[in-house]
Amino acid sequence: LDLDAEETSSGVVITSQGYSALKGGRIPFMRTRRFFWNAPEMLFEAAETRHLKELTYFISGAAPEAMIVDGRLERAIYRRDGVDVCWQFSPMPVYGHFNGQAGGWIFEFDSPEVETLVQWGASGTAFPKFQSISQELDKVRAKGPRGQRSFSAQSKHECIEPDESLLLPEGECMFTGDAAKPGSALMDLAVRRLDKDLVGIGAVRVFALDKLAESPSFPMFKPSLVRAVRSLKERMIFGVVPEDDPDQFYQWGTGTWPRCLSVLSLDRFGFHREAFEYLEFMFDASRQFEPCDGLPHLWDNFYITGPKINDRLYDINAHSMKLYEAGKFHLRHRDDVWGQKLLQEHYGTLRGWCQWIERHMETDGAVLDETESNIWAHGYGTFSQAPAAAGVKLFADMARHAGKNDDASHFSKVAKRLMDGLNSRLWGDAANPYWNLEAGGGECYLSYIPVTPEERNWWDQPVKRVGISCYSLAASYFLQDPDVALLSQKDARASETLDLAIKHGGDPFDQRLTTWHIRRKEAHMGYGPGQMLQALLFTGRGESFREVLDAVFETSKREVGDIYLMQEHLGRIGFPNRGNKAALAYFPFLAALLAGFDASELSERAKTCLPDLVVRRTENSKIKKQHK
Repeated sequence: LDLDAEETSSGVVITSQGYSALKGGRIPFMRTRRFFWNAPEMLFEAAETRHLKELTYFISGAAPEAMIVDGRLERAIYRRDGVDVCWQFSPMPVYGHFNGQAGGWIFEFDSPEVETLVQWGASGTAFPKFQSISQELDKVRAKGPRGQRSFSAQSKHECIEPDESLLLPEGECMFTGDAAKPGSALMDLAVRRLDKDLVGIGAVRVFALDKLAESPSFPMFKPSLVRAVRSLKERMIFGVVPEDDPDQFYQWGTGTWPRCLSVLSLDRFGFHREAFEYLEFMFDASRQFEPCDGLPHLWDNFYITGPKINDRLYDINAHSMKLYEAGKFHLRHRDDVWGQKLLQEHYGTLRGWCQWIERHMETDGAVLDETESNIWAHGYGTFSQAPAAAGVKLFADMARHAGKNDDASHFSKVAKRLMDGLNSRLWGDAANPYWNLEAGGGECYLSYIPVTPEERNWWDQPVKRVGISCYSLAASYFLQDPDVALLSQKDARASETLDLAIKHGGDPFDQRLTTWHIRRKEAHMGYGPGQMLQALLFTGRGESFREVLDAVFETSKREVGDIYLMQEHLGRIGFPNRGNKAALAYFPFLAALLAGFDASELSERAKTCLPDLVVRRTENSKIKKQHK
């Protein structure tokens, strides 16, 4: 499922990871990197556990009489048929014993990271002593127009930048990439230094980006961006466990969230294969819901071995956002291998996604949904209606490009009906009891209208409709996107909604931040400030944009020990959700829009919002402008 191998001039590098079957799904628990060296042949393995405090190494099939293990456990030698195989570890095992029931030798370590060197030769070979130099290699050196510099490979907010090249350390190197032009990659570097009686080997992971943006007025912009993109790239599998939170302190870490814009964020920064594979995973996952109602679709949150334990399996907005991402991905890749695979292998699934949305439309085009933006209840809301219209519209464009004109015509009409439902059903009084805004304060796109006045919410309290909230801004977030263009950049209703959100949505923790829809003291980075920043960008409100961005960085720095990590909820002092996928997925997408890595039509408004933004990219990272 996750095996990756690359042949280099010095040997072969293989990366893989193990899985633990836990309740609710498979949880990745270990990543291994194996380096097969040539001349002399040897295997170096670096293993790191994610959810275990200790590591066990098992040599199977080794009879006790064939193994020679010294008393200090410095090395173990397996001798048979005139051949010796030697194992050495760093750090040393704390315990080693033969287990007859298991059929082999077991070595136990009190460290979550263990390096192993395996050597082999004729019986009696004097194997050199293994010494790890990984700690020495942690300092990555790079050179570029601004001179030479070094940084720690473990610093997740650092990377080799677009105009820099890697300076390889002394010794024989095995590197999965081009050291001169790394591009966008998370690469494995191992170095071997051979001596008569000693072999020093170490490994390190090197992160590089071929597109990067920074702002002198916001020093945290670049490191936060690097951190977010690296986090998306280094997820153990398909966004299941945040690499920033290996202990799963973040309570939802065992699931995956379709409503995060992970595909677009990965794609914009050069990780096209990873973006497509994540999208493919979502296509496959959507098939597991097919027995429920005959169509492939996605729900809000599910585990990789099956759906979340819920008999309704109902969430249009998350499903629609992946449809939106698929449409955006196709626009950028319609003339390359990824775009062709999307149409050739997954067109039917995407069409089924559109049919599933259509099935949940009312006569007037309003979409009935169950989602947290609807206070965990059945109802209607802009956060469902807007991405549904955007996703279906982009699919209609995709169908037209594929020459499927009947589908293009049909789903263009569906997108129009969805917009009719937005305008007729989801425009009205902005009153929001959770924001202490009474009726008569203005009109906006509505967050939530319950199915009946008696609808009750998660806390079994009476629910009236919710007018203005961060979710009202989804109209700007999706429909004013130049690739969608279902709302103009000067749409009066979108502007009025934005004005009301700015006026009434300030979080008590920081008035510059837009709070969540029903909790005054918890601003959600993805759905509050995230959507506000997007709306301000599309409307070119530069001063307000910079105020909100400053608040996001300032609050994140003040509230979390790791200042470059944007947590999920701002306002949870002492209890942040570390490494949340929503914040780490939305921020790179926003940065890509500002930097012009997405729709060129945003360039002037982006300059207005962040005029001092500096963008650097390598020549090979430029993507041809797509024609509409």
